[in-house]
Amino acid sequence: FHGKSRVLSVPEVFIYSSNIGSAKEAEAVGIEGHREFLHRLGILERMQTELPEVARPTEPKVWKQVHSITIAFGHGVSTTPLQTAVGCAALVNGGYLIQPTFLRRAQEQAMSVAKKVVSDKTSENMRYLYALNAEKGSGRNARVPGYRV
Repeated sequence: FHGKSRVLSVPEVFIYSSNIGSAKEAEAVGIEGHREFLHRLGILERMQTELPEVARPTEPKVWKQVHSITIAFGHGVSTTPLQTAVGCAALVNGGYLIQPTFLRRAQEQAMSVAKKVVSDKTSENMRYLYALNAEKGSGRNARVPGYRV
């Protein structure tokens, strides 16, 4: 617990992995804004791959504020690890949601089917926030010598 007895800045919310801060961010964008953002990242969509056995993500049938808040700090929806990785990648790769494949393809092919889901600036900010968490926060154990996390 990293209680500060004050409002945290957005970078501090990431450094401390603050559930309260994440809940406040969800409240700020509102239920529909939060849900729309997760749809844009593909988190709430059935993933299309070459494999037919792809599970549909679970989400609340009726979204209420409590659902949005718990989803903001990692509970309330269920996705596959691949789906989570694809959505997170879009936040840090310049903002492109790239359909995953198990087949070899060139970067040009991947980008030809990519969909822009966040701005370059948002992606830059997310790279900064995730790196900050790995450097100073709860993600320090993710650091690997020779790799930029």
